[in-house]
Amino acid sequence: MERYSPNDVSRLEGRGVFFDANVLIFLYGGGNPEGYQQSVYSRIFSELVKMKNSLHVDYIVISEFVNRLFRIGYKSYLDFNGLDEKRFSFKEYRATPEANTCISGIYSTVENDILKHFRVIGKAFTKEDITGFLEVDNLDFSDKAIEMICRENRFVLLTDDADFAKSEIDILSANGNIVSQ
Repeated sequence: MERYSPNDVSRLEGRGVFFDANVLIFLYGGGNPEGYQQSVYSRIFSELVKMKNSLHVDYIVISEFVNRLFRIGYKSYLDFNGLDEKRFSFKEYRATPEANTCISGIYSTVENDILKHFRVIGKAFTKEDITGFLEVDNLDFSDKAIEMICRENRFVLLTDDADFAKSEIDILSANGNIVSQ
């Protein structure tokens, strides 16, 4: 298990790289909602494209990307209109023209950016796989599936999520809590 910093990208030539949802949000989310350096992940992405590495995502990552950006859109709507979640629910937001515009933009990004640059890899998880995910540890349920996909395909995971710090897979990250492990 190797840890790679942004300065190590050239060492990954020829390797498949699996992108976590948080990195896709930095690249395509229209801002930096979690306060990290979006430019670092943009540079990593550009270098990987230039080196012609195969770039991968799966349904889980795309689902997280869509749902998180839609929730960010909801929060922005609340802030812009001086509302709070108690007075205006997410379900009510989904029925607004602004929500339709928001989700259309997110879907367009998935179709025109993500699906054009990334190979979608799939995995049929078995009952045994899912039972194994039920162990309580640092990873959430979806992250355990991502870890398995990376392990089985020998992908390097590009993530900013420190929950993966102890994972026994190769990881590329700008997060010092991961690369300093």
